[in-house]
Amino acid sequence: MRLWHHLIAVLILAFIILNLTFWIIPLLLLVPIKWLLPISWVRSRIEKIMAWIYRAAVQGNSWILFQVIKIRLDITGVDRAFPGNFYLVIANHQSWSDILILQHVLNRKAPVMKFLVKKELMYLPLVGLICWAFDFPFLERGKKPQKKSTNPTPNKDKRNLSKSLIRLLRSSATIMNFAEGTRFSALKAIRQQSPFQYLLKPKAGGLIAIHNMIGQELTAALDFTIVYHTPKLSFWRFIGGAIPRVTIHVEAISAQALKKSFGSPETSFTRDRVIEWVNHRWDRKDRHIDRILSGNHQ
Repeated sequence: MRLWHHLIAVLILAFIILNLTFWIIPLLLLVPIKWLLPISWVRSRIEKIMAWIYRAAVQGNSWILFQVIKIRLDITGVDRAFPGNFYLVIANHQSWSDILILQHVLNRKAPVMKFLVKKELMYLPLVGLICWAFDFPFLERGKKPQKKSTNPTPNKDKRNLSKSLIRLLRSSATIMNFAEGTRFSALKAIRQQSPFQYLLKPKAGGLIAIHNMIGQELTAALDFTIVYHTPKLSFWRFIGGAIPRVTIHVEAISAQALKKSFGSPETSFTRDRVIEWVNHRWDRKDRHIDRILSGNHQ
């Protein structure tokens, strides 16, 4: 990166931190009221104000990235999304910048986006406060077990996730699931022997938990394919303007199609069907990324 790009990155990061800090202050005033007065109309009013604050914060970040430093987004398919109360969003994951892009594309088009997050993120400055205020579903990772457990009781991760997802039913939400579970790198792909060229192996656990808990409420699923036109990707390069072009393709999947593919807990819902579904989508996604990067995308 050139010195100019490093300077831009410092300024953009400072703006993002100040923007989030500014909007977190009213959130910290509203959240205790929501918890201390669990009256439905009070909670509804507060959550609407919190959603407005979320959208204003996202708009501030989007303005500095896509209007000031002019990062170019080539977006297809998002016009097919339609207003609804609950969305499931899946996407390939390569950088922290994925979150800023997803928030930008869906801002004011879908309900507040919430992520399945590791509990460790709750302790990060700003990020943890946002996760806490908006009731993000979290996963509590314990130490790796020494031996396989024969106890049929659901593990702590699943219990925590179920409780978090139940809270989502109190208001509209867009649930974001990075099915790969971590950011892509060539080294990770080699270690896990990924069959894909540009993607890691997807995991089905999060999708199964989400569908079990709120599958009946889903309006649609949105499958994002994010492609950075650079051989050297990093969040720092992104906010520094060193990655001037990003291609995003969005495919809307109706709730009916999703239920047909997954089945239901009462009928033919099985883990194998979900794994087959997500692997099929990842195969299509990998080929789509290859077409974009090879210049054959239309």
